[in-house]
Amino acid sequence: MQTTTVFGTWQISRPLGTGTYGKTYEITNFTGEEGVYKLIKIPIELKKDPAEFPVRTYLDRMKEIKNDILSSVKYIQLRDNGKYFVRYEDCAFASSEDGKTLTMSVRMEKLLSLSTVLERQSLSQDEVLRLGVNVCRCLEKCREMDYVYTNLKPNNIFITDTGCKLGDFGTFGLYEPKKMNVAMRKSQDYMAPEMIKFGEINATSDTYALGLIMYALLNGNKLPFIPRYEDQVGINDASLAIEKRCANYVFSDPDNASPEVRDIIFKACSSAVGNRYESPTQMKNDLLSALGEHEEKNPFEQQVEIPLDKGEEESQTPQQSMEKITTYEYEDGGKKRSEPNRKKLILLIAIAVAFLALIVVVAAIVLRDTPETADIQPISNILAAYASELSYGG
Repeated sequence: MQTTTVFGTWQISRPLGTGTYGKTYEITNFTGEEGVYKLIKIPIELKKDPAEFPVRTYLDRMKEIKNDILSSVKYIQLRDNGKYFVRYEDCAFASSEDGKTLTMSVRMEKLLSLSTVLERQSLSQDEVLRLGVNVCRCLEKCREMDYVYTNLKPNNIFITDTGCKLGDFGTFGLYEPKKMNVAMRKSQDYMAPEMIKFGEINATSDTYALGLIMYALLNGNKLPFIPRYEDQVGINDASLAIEKRCANYVFSDPDNASPEVRDIIFKACSSAVGNRYESPTQMKNDLLSALGEHEEKNPFEQQVEIPLDKGEEESQTPQQSMEKITTYEYEDGGKKRSEPNRKKLILLIAIAVAFLALIVVVAAIVLRDTPETADIQPISNILAAYASELSYGG
């Protein structure tokens, strides 16, 4: 059986799923390491009004989309260190012959999605609350970076040992809010009504989606207005449920939620934007209260911002920008492995030089009766002195 190789040594093992714009595969390399390969088709569209959108050709629009994606990936991964968002390891682009489709290939870390977890087990109310707290922490990070996620759903929530991460931020996920007043073509199952009707994004869009996810988890995996039993669900019920939400129909109580948790969900999913949670932090605090816990400080208080040189970024080609992302490495403390401690580096150099000096001295003793001995001895002295200077300097 012929295998498909991607990004050098990675081979596709099996398909994992198909979404609106692409397919996802499990991949492995020769060491047995596993990852995820995602192939995404991005349709290229041109605005009809040149005054409103000056880009006139598909090629120009394609370049702009590619640069926007690379900029978002770079911006987010530098500030996140792989803690709250799925880490992208490699990325590549290809265009169709007619220039109307941009294909994006991504290699990312392998994690278990919430959808996969729900296929295997149901969650208790406390587990749903804990999940909500962890998602709120991811959304807090979005807010810290002045982003709105806009595509929150079980397929984009990935479970980790320490909580969860959000995926798909590099393509149809994260965008700057000022660019979001456009028609959206994502799954509408968890969208706020104003996003569906008007394409309007606001600070409550993400917590609304989280409220719907929690509603479903505590209601037998059924969203509002979906019939309770599978044999009662019709082809048009999902779209009818969305229409009812947009028409501000009142939700029925989720089956397995306490009154306190029900009120949190209904506040997050209020039809009136002004009645919703103003921030993920507010919703997180209410969820913690329902768990009988509290969080005394913002987990991002000590976060150090990494300034971007906008002039440098604008001068880079997409490939140069992506190269920095591809080679970026992370560890739990948020430090870059490719930036070793200066003193440790000097000490290692000193030890290496001293070892070399010792070899020279031994060689000098062995060869002391030869004419070269007089030359070797001064060199060994110089090397030993240099090693001593490195050991105590800087």
